[in-house]
Amino acid sequence: MKESRTSGGKSGFLAVSVIFEMRKYFLIAIAAAMGIAPHGILAASFERDLFFGLSNDAEVMRLQEFLRDQGVYKGPVTGGFFALTREAVKKFQEERGILPAAGYFGPKTRAIVNAAPGKDPAVSREQKILQLQESIRLLQARLKELQEQEKKELASVTPSPTPLAPFAPAASPAPSAATPQATIIPAVSPRPSQVEVKGTNEAEFPPTAVSPLKLGDITIVNNLGSDVPLSQVVMRVTDLMNSPANRNREVLFTLRKGTTTSSEMISKTALRFSSIAPPAEGHRYEVGLPYSLVLRSGEETTAGLWVEDLDYVIGGTLGFRLDALLATVPLSPVGTFVFTLTR
Repeated sequence: MKESRTSGGKSGFLAVSVIFEMRKYFLIAIAAAMGIAPHGILAASFERDLFFGLSNDAEVMRLQEFLRDQGVYKGPVTGGFFALTREAVKKFQEERGILPAAGYFGPKTRAIVNAAPGKDPAVSREQKILQLQESIRLLQARLKELQEQEKKELASVTPSPTPLAPFAPAASPAPSAATPQATIIPAVSPRPSQVEVKGTNEAEFPPTAVSPLKLGDITIVNNLGSDVPLSQVVMRVTDLMNSPANRNREVLFTLRKGTTTSSEMISKTALRFSSIAPPAEGHRYEVGLPYSLVLRSGEETTAGLWVEDLDYVIGGTLGFRLDALLATVPLSPVGTFVFTLTR
């Protein structure tokens, strides 16, 4: 009986939710018919810059939906800011006269997008009304389905009396030694058997050249039942910098056993940037960072990553992401680290 009531209550709650959704769509349909965009329904609001290389980002998903409404984006809404999204941003910038139309969703583009309620309501008003009418029809059908389901659940409830157990006097316990109480040990979920890599940092290029410049901290956790002898961290670098000073320039990446420049150095690796400006997809490099360390079972370690001799950057982005974690034994780590410098 109790279970049936709970199930019926859930159906009733869903029915009420559907009714509220229907009210919302009716309001949107009326607003669309009048040529009015209610605040928070058609308007876009972006609070931070978005750029090539971001992934699984909720703001990027909203941007892709906005660009799709503008008719400049035909790809899937994934939250990943890559070639299709950048080309759509560039096309939007060209249509709005935003210069340079580089595909970087920065302050100029955000200001224009945030000031506009979306695609011109006069152009797509009829289409929006048809879409909203179809949504209302589907919600009405769903409401009717939930109401029928609730009726069936209530009709199937047949309470049955619980027989009373015959009365019997409680037996006196035989004298015995004190019974020790059992110790309750809370259950602990086992940690997954894997090596995990994590770390994230988004920062702006400094206003003047800084050396060394910290990129972020790389944390590696050994959840395996055995030690792992690490040998190298392979990093993918994506160069989308507008920086003539760094073209054909060699920089040094330094790994340290800690999070400050005073921490013990693990290794230092050089990389020379391309001498030509990056194409639309950017220059991509693989950098092997030697990391000789035996990571004990259950142990966690953190290494700071720094770049030296990086010159002034006018704009664009410079991204760093884990490409592979190498060891002297077969290893398939999970997770990644992502560091981004942008302006």
